[in-house]
Amino acid sequence: KLYTADYHCDEKPNGYYSMGCSSRYYGCSNGIETAFMCPNALKFNEHTGKCDYIENVPACKHRHHEFCAEKPDGVYAHGCSGRYAICANRKEYGYQCPIGYVFNERTAMCEEPSHVHGCAH
Repeated sequence: KLYTADYHCDEKPNGYYSMGCSSRYYGCSNGIETAFMCPNALKFNEHTGKCDYIENVPACKHRHHEFCAEKPDGVYAHGCSGRYAICANRKEYGYQCPIGYVFNERTAMCEEPSHVHGCAH
């Protein structure tokens, strides 16, 4: 179990459920909840039951275009979360730094938060 979800499986049929446009999803099996996370900034596609690229996930259609809609092509951090995106032709291609690292737009590298301006705790 990777994290605690706020869902209850008591009333849900067995299966996997998305948490909207998110890498996090959960499975229900006989009322027992197990939480999961997609790797490499992929998003969970409830329609296929698999992790997929953001542009292929129906729950992400609006968000996928929104982030890069007004940005020139380039690489952008999503705050200090470790997520970052490549914007190309107004489309977002999401990526994730390794755990414990954040994306530094200035160097275009994943680094420790203490090395990224505004991200030190």
